[in-house]
Amino acid sequence: MPAFERDLVNVLYEADPSCIEQIRLANAGRDSELLVVGAALGGIRTGRAKLHLNYDPYTSSLLPFDDAYAGHYYFDNDCDYVFGDTFAPVDTLEVPLETLDDLCATRPELPAPDFLSIDTQGSELDILAGAERVLGSDVVAIVCEVEFQPIYREQPLFGDVSRFLAIRGFQFVRFLVGMQVAPHRAPIGLRADGFHLFDDALFLRRIPSIEREGIPSARRRQMLLKLAFISIAYRQLEYAILCLEAAYKYPKEAPLQGAPEPAYIRFLEGLRECIAGHPKSFPRSFAQKQSLRESRARFSADGVRKTPRGLDIVLSRADLAQASEVEQYLHQHGFGALAEGVRNRRLVHTRIKAFLDANPDFDRNNVVSGLTVRVE
Repeated sequence: MPAFERDLVNVLYEADPSCIEQIRLANAGRDSELLVVGAALGGIRTGRAKLHLNYDPYTSSLLPFDDAYAGHYYFDNDCDYVFGDTFAPVDTLEVPLETLDDLCATRPELPAPDFLSIDTQGSELDILAGAERVLGSDVVAIVCEVEFQPIYREQPLFGDVSRFLAIRGFQFVRFLVGMQVAPHRAPIGLRADGFHLFDDALFLRRIPSIEREGIPSARRRQMLLKLAFISIAYRQLEYAILCLEAAYKYPKEAPLQGAPEPAYIRFLEGLRECIAGHPKSFPRSFAQKQSLRESRARFSADGVRKTPRGLDIVLSRADLAQASEVEQYLHQHGFGALAEGVRNRRLVHTRIKAFLDANPDFDRNNVVSGLTVRVE
């Protein structure tokens, strides 16, 4: 997000010292501040551990690979990514483990994280367990790789991570990747869908967990604004609106003398103004569509049988070219994909509402069985 890059401090952690310089070079062109920390993050039990360096370094882990998954593979653009090959160990490196809480407490140059991105091949929950303090006081969002089967021996699975974070005030939002892995490598022409073996999971902090006692009012406002901005970055506009409404209940913290207001704060203030002026039009609710009697009658033997009807929504190129003030504002600040998603929903929901308003007796004899959207 180029418009906001100068607001960011990226802190990257790497357990293998030989990779540090390459990480600095790979990120040298960013406008954000960069800090690279040579540390192996672990859980509440610190000490020394073995880092298993594998054939493909992306698979290297503090946990050993489970050979039961050696036959799994996915097609990676131009080759088969076979787990038995890519996860094969080639070396080990003994590393000292440190917790994120300890690092943030003992190294003042490291800012406490607002956002955590964790992809450590099976040890993610252990790292979160070693970050109890920052999870409770600073972090508002997390993207964490999760597995649904134990690719590494004795690794926690998605349910374990989700349960741990839910207890600490975070809610699961969605998966971000949707990667499929087949359990058997069949010849070309015999391949179909695979298993959803792993993914990146987005967690956003619950607003009440920020509004709890012990967090000063100005700090609550700051955390809620950061949560709103991160929500927008992940296309969660409606949750961002909730965060903005909550944030503006609290007083604004006095800025440091001579310090410019961050670009993301100015963006959120402008977005809030656009939202305030947006028309308050809603689709009907289920309860408005049918009464309790009508809802229950759908399952009675003598219920009124209605004709299934599909709704055919036709949009023109001109419709797609017209943007609301909110959509224009999002586009201008680099959130084009979010703006297009908001526009598409606006157009479809508006068309459906107009059709039902023009056909008030539609529900008496018909039931919507599907929706088709065409662009002409």
